[in-house]
Amino acid sequence: MKARLFNIGVVFALIFFSLPAASLAQSRSAIPPLADESKFLRNITIPSGTILKPGEAFTKTWRIMNQGSTTWEDYQLAFIGGDLLGGPPFVGIPTTSPDQIVDVSIPMLAPVKPGEYRSEWRMRTPDGRPFGEIVYALITVKAVAPPTAPAARESRPILYLDVLGVEPVISAVPQEGASMKALVRSSDVGCLVCNGSFSAIWSPDGSRFAYIVLDMETGDSVLYVQDLDGKPARIMSDKEPMSESPVWSPDGRKIALLSHGITVVDVPEGTLHLFSLTGVKRIARSAGFMARPNKLRWSQDGRRILLSWGAAVILDTTTGQIEKITSHPVLAEWAPGDKGIYYFDILYKDSKAGVPLDWGGFYFRPLGAPESIRLTEAEALKQALELSLQDLVGAALWPGFLTLSPKGNHLAVIIRKSELQETFAYLYDLQHGGLIALDAPSRRIRIKDMLTSVDWSPNEKALAGAGMADGRIGIKLLDLETESWTSLTVVPPTEAVGSLYGYGFKTLSWTK
Repeated sequence: MKARLFNIGVVFALIFFSLPAASLAQSRSAIPPLADESKFLRNITIPSGTILKPGEAFTKTWRIMNQGSTTWEDYQLAFIGGDLLGGPPFVGIPTTSPDQIVDVSIPMLAPVKPGEYRSEWRMRTPDGRPFGEIVYALITVKAVAPPTAPAARESRPILYLDVLGVEPVISAVPQEGASMKALVRSSDVGCLVCNGSFSAIWSPDGSRFAYIVLDMETGDSVLYVQDLDGKPARIMSDKEPMSESPVWSPDGRKIALLSHGITVVDVPEGTLHLFSLTGVKRIARSAGFMARPNKLRWSQDGRRILLSWGAAVILDTTTGQIEKITSHPVLAEWAPGDKGIYYFDILYKDSKAGVPLDWGGFYFRPLGAPESIRLTEAEALKQALELSLQDLVGAALWPGFLTLSPKGNHLAVIIRKSELQETFAYLYDLQHGGLIALDAPSRRIRIKDMLTSVDWSPNEKALAGAGMADGRIGIKLLDLETESWTSLTVVPPTEAVGSLYGYGFKTLSWTK
């Protein structure tokens, strides 16, 4: 029996191997391809294992071949498992014939929490039937240490708006009070006050400063950067007015300003990142009596920007996303460590006109939280800080009311008492890590001047202020250890400069 089976096998083998090659090819080609079939060819972007920063936006692209016998019309690549990674549940596929290759892209967002993430996708027919090989995005999210700011120069002078004859200039005065020459003259670069504000501001390390002028020949707003001894470097210009002071990122590599929404400029390259954000123009128009923002400031990690004007919002510069804190004007400032936003609420008589009625409460909004935490009710707030409605109008019309110190260790609440022509500084120690209790300041200092601008010293041991007393404008120093109030220099009274000091514009810079 075994011999007979062996003989049959030999005969079959001889017959099979004696068949012509063409006959074998015909037999193979006779096997029809599947009607719907896809084959993954390669990753075009984001190879498996790519390391991304938390919250980083990216686009994943796969190259796929139609290996079926039908043309893909109204087909989709759909999410089937793992992490969606901020992408849509499916994307449409362009019409693809059999044996044709197509690149399929999906916008995604890396999660905030570090770890490894896999997002799986598969082709499907118009009626929802899945087919073909599974493709996936495999990423690793690693926390990135915040940018390290260069060591700050503790001995930097105070920049301030000055007058040389009748010409507005940027001058500087050291803490010791010795005079220095004018650093920037309007006749050399352009009008320093024609944008309606004074814009000189120190970089975080105190090595250079930025300022905005109006080019009187072209009508352009121009952003310059220079150091104490060097010539001005022109960073960018724009037909659109650049309102308010520019603000440096903590690492000194970027400058944010208000133009076309929020513009972020790389320094010194001058590369622009425009955030023409939905609501920014509306934020400006709805500010009512608040003619300019009371806060435009970077977070300490250099990722976000707080804009407080007709509303309070946070812009994430890495994703372009906005987190709305309030939909009406408030007086806002960052909490230390970027944990959230402190703000004083304002009640309105007429929301359209933006007429302030009274103080609201004092609130804290943790980042990402849907609601704010009320720390102090309105009546308790007014009692703790001895506030009146007149104080509210004065506070809303100048940017120095609520000011976090450079290292985030202290918060100053500066209350101007116009009826007394005095100012009260309430200082809060934030090193304990808890939330602020407004009725328990670490210090309350009475200043016998009407401050129109204020800024912290680099070492957080003093405050510089522009004060008005008896019709004279002075740059003065408040030593927080001795509580002494010392005059450093006097600004000659002129109409152009006096109006900026008188209406509470930012007119000096020591750290920001």
